[in-house]
Amino acid sequence: MLLDHDIDGPADAPAVVLLHSSVCDRRMWQPQWQPLLDAGFRVLAVDFRGFGDTPRRRRPTTTPPT
Repeated sequence: MLLDHDIDGPADAPAVVLLHSSVCDRRMWQPQWQPLLDAGFRVLAVDFRGFGDTPRRRRPTTTPPT
């Protein structure tokens, strides 16, 4: 599964990866996006599974017994 994301900035610039909290999506980073680009960073923000534009997992996630 691919996570929906936004990415911008020079490919050779230092990267900043923005991860949202459990009740938000990548749009929470919009106010920081342009200032980071203006500072010369490559910026990446992703939506975790089930948030924003990334769909939920189709089957339940379980932890195998140990």
